[in-house]
Amino acid sequence: MSQPLPPAPPPSSTPPPRAAYWTRTALVLAAVLLVAGGWVLLSALGVRLPPLSRHWPLFLIVGGIASIADWALVSKRAGALGRGVFAIALGVDLYLVTLRRIPWRHVRGWGPGIYLAVGLACLAAYAVDAKRSPRLLVFGVLGVGLAITFWGWGQVPLGIFWGGLLLLLGGALVAAVVRRGRGA
Repeated sequence: MSQPLPPAPPPSSTPPPRAAYWTRTALVLAAVLLVAGGWVLLSALGVRLPPLSRHWPLFLIVGGIASIADWALVSKRAGALGRGVFAIALGVDLYLVTLRRIPWRHVRGWGPGIYLAVGLACLAAYAVDAKRSPRLLVFGVLGVGLAITFWGWGQVPLGIFWGGLLLLLGGALVAAVVRRGRGA
């Protein structure tokens, strides 16, 4: 006597992992296309707009805002927030160059902004990451510290600045290890 076969399980209601990546990509692409389309349409309708060659960092900023929107409204992934903060910080830094507030040849004026963008992105991702990866904290603090150093903070001697910064970072790492050891 044969037993009846059990009914097939219902299809899973959770989306595949690739769907989470698609939301950020779709939001960023949509935001950039909306800005580009609006720019082209207004220009075609005779609206006098400044040249796009001076405002291309706007696309980085818009993409960053879209990535932050993905984090806040859809995915809650720390990486989406980190990428958004990076794109916005880098966009603002490069906007200063394209608007000729800082000449391209003065790398000391705009170059530290790249370290700052990386540092802020890592710190933002660290702040919302459930795992609290110490790697993000280390890269974040070092990125912000290098930006401050290269911009020549000048108010505090670098030995005192870096000594204090490294002590704080070391203390934060010890606290992270102790917290993990307790299972918290």
